[in-house]
Amino acid sequence: MPGAARLKIALLLRARRRSSPANPVKVHPVIVGLYVVLFAACGAGGGAMLIEARAEHQKLRQAEIAGERLLAEARAQLAQQKKILDRLRTDPAYVEKILRQRTYTRPGDMIFRFEN
Repeated sequence: MPGAARLKIALLLRARRRSSPANPVKVHPVIVGLYVVLFAACGAGGGAMLIEARAEHQKLRQAEIAGERLLAEARAQLAQQKKILDRLRTDPAYVEKILRQRTYTRPGDMIFRFEN
């Protein structure tokens, strides 16, 4: 048994020397090349996705700006229509003016039509 124990110790010491920092593990160049290619492919794919996402973001931003512009125009038109409605409710002279522009007449008014 003493010989077997010495053999085990010798094998353990040899195994430690192989994996020690003084003797680094040799990596096959093909494996390193495959990792480099894989990393480059992932980087290229991620870059392509980033470019597509940025283009989509710009399109959505332009659509948002256009929508905000339309909303501002609609709000301005609504405010103007509210002023007109308020004036129609409270100002009889304004109501008469609008009606006369649309060729409505009062009872007893005479209408003269001229041909060009």
